Amino acid sequence: MKTRKTPDEILKTGAKPATSYHHGNLERGLIDRATEVIANQGVEHLTLRLLGEELGVSRSALYRHFPDKQTLLVRVAEEGFVRFGDALDAARASKSAEDVFVRMGRAYFDFARQNPGHYRVMFDTTVLKKANSAKVHAAAKRPLACLVDEVVKDTPETDKDRATLIETRVSGLWSLLHGYSMLAINGHLAGTSSSVAKSMVASVLYLLQGQRSSR
Repeated sequence: MKTRKTPDEILKTGAKPATSYHHGNLERGLIDRATEVIANQGVEHLTLRLLGEELGVSRSALYRHFPDKQTLLVRVAEEGFVRFGDALDAARASKSAEDVFVRMGRAYFDFARQNPGHYRVMFDTTVLKKANSAKVHAAAKRPLACLVDEVVKDTPETDKDRATLIETRVSGLWSLLHGYSMLAINGHLAGTSSSVAKSMVASVLYLLQGQRSSR
């Protein structure tokens, strides 16, 4: 697994010269480095000035892609939600014999652990509240829609107060998965990655058992 460098390590090895970027490549470099800084230090430590210095580009070149920090964060969030939605859709479509919610739970948890920079921004409400991009809001709705679709399929039409039950089930599953994910990427869960994932799956199954038996 590739080890991420801290900002200090990158500065010690020297910034990349501006000539190493061609059209379109700088935007990718800015997004990638931004997610690394956010993953390691948090959104509050990210500045465009820092990125420009580390990548060795002028402010004018940087601002052509992202005129301010908010624009960059919205771009990171949009990319994250698209990848997140793809991961959940792939889990739903899997032919595995595992319960669909367990498959989605694994995909959810794995995405958060493997993309902590994206995940932090995706659920930073201050970023989305200020976002004027229809694309990011559409992308943000997709992961939840995946979960809602599966809960709807799993909830018989004969159930009383079906709409309320669906909403309750979705909220329970989403909260459980988000809680595990945030605790994991913040380093608050003891144990190996596999043991934490196993605990997450057990919690999903326990919650499902309770949801389904109460119908």
